[in-house]
Amino acid sequence: MNISAHKVRLRAQFKRKRERHLDKAAQLSASLCHILESLEHHVVAVYAALPGEADLSSIVDTWLAEGRIVLYPRVIGKGTMGFVRVRSRSELSPAAFGILEPTGEVWTGSVDAVLVPGLAFDLYGYRLGFGGGYYDRFLQPPRPSRVIGVGFDWQMVRKLPTEPHDVVMDAVVTDRRWYG
Repeated sequence: MNISAHKVRLRAQFKRKRERHLDKAAQLSASLCHILESLEHHVVAVYAALPGEADLSSIVDTWLAEGRIVLYPRVIGKGTMGFVRVRSRSELSPAAFGILEPTGEVWTGSVDAVLVPGLAFDLYGYRLGFGGGYYDRFLQPPRPSRVIGVGFDWQMVRKLPTEPHDVVMDAVVTDRRWYG
């Protein structure tokens, strides 16, 4: 089986697993956000969680209250995204695929850390996304100083199939621990 076909099968498998873990997502997200309290970066790019994904809302509210700069992704063209600064999560509204996005100008300053969602992550820092390639394209050089995959411990696997365009995370954080 080729790598692309293997990834398609894994995506379907992890989407089914995510459905089975929906009832635990809020509790696991709270544990993950507690672990993220140790993150000291000032300019942090995050994401708005889909149902079953690690929800960063509570840590984002803390960071905003501390005066940190928080950025959310917005699709800016076919297959491309940029990040926009928000001062409150109330600035987000549903966009394509029901994903909450901000409006406003794309951030052109430096970014200290990007927190990246995924369907699965491996022990080498690779992630399995939804297949759109948005994060892989965004994270091409020059990339932010730190790229951190975010998920639940049940999403960790030993090794994922990879292709040359796949971007490796500097670390992965789950509801249980930091990897890498």
